Amino acid sequence: MYGVKEGTSIKELINEMNGRLMERYNAEVDDMIIKGLYNGNITIPEHDLTHVKNVLLYSMYMGNKFGLSERELDILIESAKYHDTGVVNNNSHDRHSILSANIADNNLKGLYSNNDLNIIKAIIEFHEISKADEAKMFYQICHTYGITNNEDMDMVWNLGCILKDADALDRTRFPGNLNTQYFRTNLTHDMTLAAFQLREAIATQEINDFINSTTNESIKNELMNFMVNETCPRMIINFALKHINDYGRGFNSITEYIEYIMRTGFFRKR
Repeated sequence: MYGVKEGTSIKELINEMNGRLMERYNAEVDDMIIKGLYNGNITIPEHDLTHVKNVLLYSMYMGNKFGLSERELDILIESAKYHDTGVVNNNSHDRHSILSANIADNNLKGLYSNNDLNIIKAIIEFHEISKADEAKMFYQICHTYGITNNEDMDMVWNLGCILKDADALDRTRFPGNLNTQYFRTNLTHDMTLAAFQLREAIATQEINDFINSTTNESIKNELMNFMVNETCPRMIINFALKHINDYGRGFNSITEYIEYIMRTGFFRKR
C-alpha cells in the first residue's frame, strides 16, 4: 500500500496494546466526546475527532513501547487529546497550539499539579513547531511555561517528539503528503504500514456510509464505480469526496478530481 510493504500492521498494533491499555484508550476517546473537545464549527475536517483518535492511538502505542512511566503516559495522553482543540475553536491552523494549550489549561486545572499542567501545555505548543525551528523554539516554549529543570525539559522534548511523530503518521489522511524523513525514531517508520491501513479502513467505512445515505445518484454512481473496480485507494476517494468543494474546486466531477490526484500525486491544482 502506497509502496509500504513491511512493518507493523494495524492488526498487530492493536493486538500489542494489551487489554488495560486499550481500555484506557477507549475511555480517553469517550472523555473527548463527553467534553465535546472537537465539536466546534470546524472548517478544517482533517483536524477532527477521527484525526485526534488516531494520534492518541499512535501516541499510546509508542509510549507503551518506549516504557513510559505512568506519569509520563498520563501527560502524553492529555497532550494528544488536546493538541488540536485550538483548530476547532479558532477555525484556523495557524498557531493553533497556543489556543489548544489554553483549552487544556481550562479543562485540566486541578486534575494535575501546576508543574505537570505546564509540561502538558508546553508539549502541546511544541508539537506545532517545524523541525527546522524546534531547537530554537524549544527553550522559548519551556521558558514561557516556567519549565527550567533538566528533568522536566527532557520530558517536554521526549514526549513532544512522540506526539510530533504520532501526528505526522496521520499525514496519511492527505494524499501524497507523508514525509517519513521527518520521523524521529525507527519505531515510527515501522508503524507507517499500520497508519495507511487504518486510514484505508476509515475511508472505506465513511464512503459506504455516504453511499447509503446520499440522494445524489450521480455522485453515488461515481463512488460505487471506484469502489467496485478497486482502481484507487479508498483514502483518495474519501479525500476527494470531502474536498471537492475546496481543494477540488475547478474540477467538473469527483471522478475528474480523483483521477487528477492519482495522476499527479497532488490534492490541489498546480
